[in-house]
Amino acid sequence: MCNLSSYVENRGIEKGRLETIKEIVSSGITSVEKAAKVFGLPIEKIKEICSE
Repeated sequence: MCNLSSYVENRGIEKGRLETIKEIVSSGITSVEKAAKVFGLPIEKIKEICSE
């Protein structure tokens, strides 16, 4: 796969990941703390994602 295709694919995956985090936290499925642990991100980053 060419570099552009890889970039586009990875960007799409990352965007989907961020939307998933935002959805599961805002809907109450999980807490910010649990999402941070599962996704391997700092709590501050999860809060930032959810405030966008």
